Amino acid sequence: MSHDALDGWLAEGLRLSFFGVSGWSQRAIFKEISGVEPAATTAQRMMQVYQEAGDVSHAHLTIVQQANRIDVVLGDRPTQNTVDPSLPGYKPFFSIGPFRQSLESFDSFAGKAVALLPNAIRVAYAITLIRPTSGSKEAIRAIHKLIPRIPVDPENDTDLLFQINRPTRDDRGLLINRLAKWEALQVTTVRVNPMGGPIPIMPATPPVSAAQIYIDANTDAGNIVPLNNLSELLSELRQHAVKLAEAGEA
Repeated sequence: MSHDALDGWLAEGLRLSFFGVSGWSQRAIFKEISGVEPAATTAQRMMQVYQEAGDVSHAHLTIVQQANRIDVVLGDRPTQNTVDPSLPGYKPFFSIGPFRQSLESFDSFAGKAVALLPNAIRVAYAITLIRPTSGSKEAIRAIHKLIPRIPVDPENDTDLLFQINRPTRDDRGLLINRLAKWEALQVTTVRVNPMGGPIPIMPATPPVSAAQIYIDANTDAGNIVPLNNLSELLSELRQHAVKLAEAGEA
């Protein structure tokens, strides 16, 4: 049985973005994409923003239409308790669930979104993964396994952040950016006086640590020609993003 390099990693968020969609008028599309009615809809006509959001199974789907951009985002429920471990349902970081399962759920939404749109000047497919750890050293070790060519000493190094874009061209000559970022996180929740009084800022909980991966596979920002075969392009960008998350800088 082959080893899964992303075993233990959770999906923090998945996003599909379209820029410059011609012939498109803002309308309600949440139900067409998710199969359920949105829990909330916000329309800001002056700013040309139309947003729909709601829970889908164990996650939260948000669809934002702007003047020149459409985003389909799957993430954790915004009401998730990530602050107080003494309250029910606490977890230290927002996450949807195991990466592979979350990716499969997002595939359905992404495929239906693509089917609605005639074209786009630019398309981006982004995934954010997170792996809670017992401490910062463990977070750095988890990242170093995916970027072994980068000199890192988990026992002594701190504040690890490595980002790089490795552009490539596909069989059609289309430029594909492959932006990746690996980061060791350490987060401390603090208590502040809601009345604004001069009390010391004290940690509310012990620091929590995690390893995080952000991958954004996207087409050329300088392109001005509408891209028509969005379904094929979605599959290509997804493949680049997943492969980079799996292989890292190995």
